[in-house]
Amino acid sequence: MELNKSMGHAVKILSALLALALLGLVSPLQAEPTEKRIALVIGNSNYQVGALQTAANDAGLIAQTLQAAGFDVVGARDLDEDSLRHAFRDFVEKASGSGPDTVALVYFAGYGLQLEGENYLVPVDANIGRDSDVPSKSVRVSDYIKPLTALQLKARIVVLDAARIIPFSISGQPLAGGLSLVEPGPGMLVAFNAAPGTVAPAEKGPYGAYAQALAEMIREGGLSLGDLFDRVRLRVNEVTKGAQVPWHSSRIERSRAQTGARHHRCPARGNYLAPNLCRRHAECLLVISAAISAWSACRGCPAASGRACRRSGAAAGVRHDRLRRAAAIT
Repeated sequence: MELNKSMGHAVKILSALLALALLGLVSPLQAEPTEKRIALVIGNSNYQVGALQTAANDAGLIAQTLQAAGFDVVGARDLDEDSLRHAFRDFVEKASGSGPDTVALVYFAGYGLQLEGENYLVPVDANIGRDSDVPSKSVRVSDYIKPLTALQLKARIVVLDAARIIPFSISGQPLAGGLSLVEPGPGMLVAFNAAPGTVAPAEKGPYGAYAQALAEMIREGGLSLGDLFDRVRLRVNEVTKGAQVPWHSSRIERSRAQTGARHHRCPARGNYLAPNLCRRHAECLLVISAAISAWSACRGCPAASGRACRRSGAAAGVRHDRLRRAAAIT
């Protein structure tokens, strides 16, 4: 008898959940279009001028972390010039067919150079002896950022873990250290492992401080992009004792995208009775129960429709016209 009574109560509660969802009192799971996430992750480590200790491991760490966060990841390592250009072209083409609800992320770990205000990514087969070799033997970042910006996407994120001590002996015009300041286009975030004009200290591995901090913050989940990269900067600055200070600049609206692990979206989240209370389906019962209690407490209150309930407790401050919609579930 008690079992039947308990089951009947549970059915009533679940029916209430469905009723509220249909009435618009609960945010439906499909309230927003499904976000698609794609990423290109490259780690160039085995350079002809000498191996870069952490780049391949860093790329592997970021690739695994992004996959866990729901990204469709294309990974590559130790790309020569031709392969590097093809990888970027293929990714831009992939992004162009992914639709407007796509978050596209590029992560490159390796050597980067700047020349005359332009940033370049160095392939593993590069043999750069003069400043004039840079444009012809490396890949200019803006050649791929610009077409990515032109696409109709939800957000574009370009992360260059490439501001490092240059291993090349270069004649001619001296190259400035690190990467050059970049102004991102609309809907884009650009991040460097070190502030413009500076380089990260040499690391013996197995992982770099920047990649470790970035992976950690992505795993946190629920962070806006701005908050995520702010935390990365603070963590790296702390770990390196100020020797490396990452940088980022964003023109992505705060509410547009996240990169972190997806938290479960509960149908009761944002409910007018308990905003942001519920994070799991089981806790929906608490919200629905509160709705039932609120309607019961509200009966007899003299407040007019559209005005906030004058009663105390669960119904306090909730508009009567909304509460009346819950009448059918009591």
